[in-house]
Amino acid sequence: MSCTVMNLEPLAALANAVEDRLNCDYGFWGFEAPDSLRRELNDCQSSGIFSAEDIYRRLHALNVRAYNSRYRNRQEPADEEAPTIDGSKYVVHQGPKYREHGYAVCPWHYQLAQLLDFWLCQTSEGATRSDPLRLAMREFRDNLYHFIIRNNLHYFSVRWGELPSSRRGEVRGEAGHCTE
Repeated sequence: MSCTVMNLEPLAALANAVEDRLNCDYGFWGFEAPDSLRRELNDCQSSGIFSAEDIYRRLHALNVRAYNSRYRNRQEPADEEAPTIDGSKYVVHQGPKYREHGYAVCPWHYQLAQLLDFWLCQTSEGATRSDPLRLAMREFRDNLYHFIIRNNLHYFSVRWGELPSSRRGEVRGEAGHCTE
């Protein structure tokens, strides 16, 4: 597995999404930011308001630490200080959209999940795998996954505790059936 430092623009978009999620109430996004993320990014707020710029710097520093750990004997270490960019213009998230039974899953939810997955993958090196900020970001990603699943129309098309009518009576072990 290789490790890279995430491009600055997508990292800024990720930081902006985290900032908005931390600064908005539950009802705006349909899922809560984990307490662990609030604790880990506590130093990224002023007067109770989280700053995307500070979050961006923290996420970048952890990514660079993972990168430097991976390639410590092969090249010059990268600088953990994040380059200054106008991160406010990089946004992937939008306001909520509603449907009959709650929130609608939108394409931006998947894009945010991809950004989170990429950052989490790039910070999964031994030196940073158990870092509290990384673990909190993973919990945030898991909350987003849960939101996507629970608000997806396909989820609502299946009744709890029942097989879909087209699957009743099928034999275990047929193609597509998980046997774990």
